[in-house]
Amino acid sequence: MNPRLTERFLDMGRAALASRASAVAIPAMTTPDAAPLLVAPPVPIVRPAEQPVPVVRMSATPPPVRPVLAFSAPSELVAGLDLSEGAKRVYAVMHRLACDVAWLRGHKVAPDTVTMHVPALVVAGLAGYTTRHLRRLLPELMVAKLVAGGPHASRVGLRSLWDGCLWSIKVRAGQAVPVVQPAEWKHPWRPGFEADVVGKTGAAEFMSALQTLELNDAEKTMAAAHASVTAAYGAKPAAVSSSADMGGGRVQDVVYRLGELPRVHARKRRALVDELGGLLAQAVDGGSKWKRLWCGVIWRTWNSYVEGRSGELQALGAALLRLEVDRVEGARMRNAGAVLVARLRPT
Repeated sequence: MNPRLTERFLDMGRAALASRASAVAIPAMTTPDAAPLLVAPPVPIVRPAEQPVPVVRMSATPPPVRPVLAFSAPSELVAGLDLSEGAKRVYAVMHRLACDVAWLRGHKVAPDTVTMHVPALVVAGLAGYTTRHLRRLLPELMVAKLVAGGPHASRVGLRSLWDGCLWSIKVRAGQAVPVVQPAEWKHPWRPGFEADVVGKTGAAEFMSALQTLELNDAEKTMAAAHASVTAAYGAKPAAVSSSADMGGGRVQDVVYRLGELPRVHARKRRALVDELGGLLAQAVDGGSKWKRLWCGVIWRTWNSYVEGRSGELQALGAALLRLEVDRVEGARMRNAGAVLVARLRPT
């Protein structure tokens, strides 16, 4: 083939390709709806399906279904009975405890009476009364034949110690009368009572710790009362000579030894009160004529402390320190004992 012709054919092919490329150029869009030419359609992005997150649902164990026992309401059982409001309140508490005990024992049918072992302190606390007031109200319930029972003792070595109270409570209307059977009196309701008493564990350990806290609080309050009275009157009773008209040393002994009342053993408390009464009579009245009066004042203060009114014990110590400060400052008092009694009298 002629090389010139070949070259010419090649030039003609290049020109044709160039003209075709210019003919298929993308024209300008005149309308927004016009679709562009030679544009590939969009390819949708396909994402892998996400695995569902596992959900762990925890449900608490449903509580045991409490069987419905046909107990009579306390108001129904006390209707028509000559009972005080306090006795009705105590019976309502004991009725509720007896119903709970019957349910815990797994009774399928409501019994007429329920025997349970509960300390009197617990019953009194739930009712909002003291144990002394509880003892005053129980005879009404026993005469009405709603409650029967009394203190229960357990054998510890060679001793029989009180471990609580045994009660038989009427919980359904009818002719049934609550009675504690002899076998129930002999039953060991507190199997660990001996270990509790001997080893000072459980309730004994708790009560010991509670008494220690009470002693610490009593000492702190007495020290605070002493410091506040001393600072308020600007005198130090400890520096007073006992050779004065009123024995300053004896007054201080009484004030400081009032803090021993909570910690002394119950068998020795009477002797301590007798001693403090004698010291107070010597310090205030100059003799033992009014010793019995001051012993009674200390006993009433101690009983108030036992019942939870510890402020009276502090008030007695503060009144004694104030009387001593008045004497140091030269206040004229015809009868220091009468002044002290007047200051201790409730307003």
